[in-house]
Amino acid sequence: MFSSVLLRKQSQRMFCTFSKVQSNAIMLSSMTPTRISIPVTESQSLNYAIDPRSTVQEFMDKVKHENDTISQLSIEGDETIHMQDLIQRRFELTINNKLYTVHPHLSTMVKLNNKSKVDRILGHKDIPVVRKSILSIFLDHLVSKLPNDPISKEQLKEIVKSAVGEYNPKKQDQVLQNIKDELKATEAELDKLGDKRKGLVKIAQNYASKMLLFGVSMAAGQVGGFAYLIYGVYTWDDMEPLTYLVGAFYAWVSMLFYFRFREDWEWSSAYEAFYQRRLRRLMQGNNLDDERISFLERYRDILNLQLAYLEK
Repeated sequence: MFSSVLLRKQSQRMFCTFSKVQSNAIMLSSMTPTRISIPVTESQSLNYAIDPRSTVQEFMDKVKHENDTISQLSIEGDETIHMQDLIQRRFELTINNKLYTVHPHLSTMVKLNNKSKVDRILGHKDIPVVRKSILSIFLDHLVSKLPNDPISKEQLKEIVKSAVGEYNPKKQDQVLQNIKDELKATEAELDKLGDKRKGLVKIAQNYASKMLLFGVSMAAGQVGGFAYLIYGVYTWDDMEPLTYLVGAFYAWVSMLFYFRFREDWEWSSAYEAFYQRRLRRLMQGNNLDDERISFLERYRDILNLQLAYLEK
């Protein structure tokens, strides 16, 4: 009882989503009609409803007409295809010369031959997206069996019974192929980015370790040098002012470290600061984005979970 309630809540929370932008990734919404967030500035995005019957060119003309801040907008591929076909798979969108990858939601990836009819049947009912997708797959199969002429309730029951009997995993596999393809593409991209990031992480770790080793070497050299100067060349009376100045210099360096990294100087915090700074620069230089990697990891986990529900 408790597990079923928890599962229902999790399904509603994770899969009923608005369109959102993260890094250079745009996630389509699960609502009907499907919506897409178009980033117009670094901090502002506008939400547009997608008419599945419109062409790609018509959609782009609508967006540019309604927003003057978008000077350039293009979608990779054939501009004459309908939006309902485009949003079944990921596609690239360029806005004001910045490239974004638009990722489909489960509700748009499911292939339906009678999508408009199925949407009218389900309407705007508050149904968890995974369950709604399962219903959509079956209803699409059922609608294709219905005749155009009016039928009686008895005939409808017979058609429903027949459709249930004919509905099989093979049919479901065909419908879910887009989801499997998207999951495969996401995992391939994550593997590529992950391997590249691992190499950069190793370089950044080596850099941080070398910086700390340099600091330890300098401290050891300072102690040895002071001991030699105090006992071998000068006296403590001569060296005391110099040791005070060196101590004041280290206090000044610690203060600068706090202002720069907003934490007190410690060996562990210094290592993390050097590591993060080096890694950030390496990732920028290699066009890697931690936000995109984080988005892809979450997207992959959601797709795996959704696919597991649907295949059951």
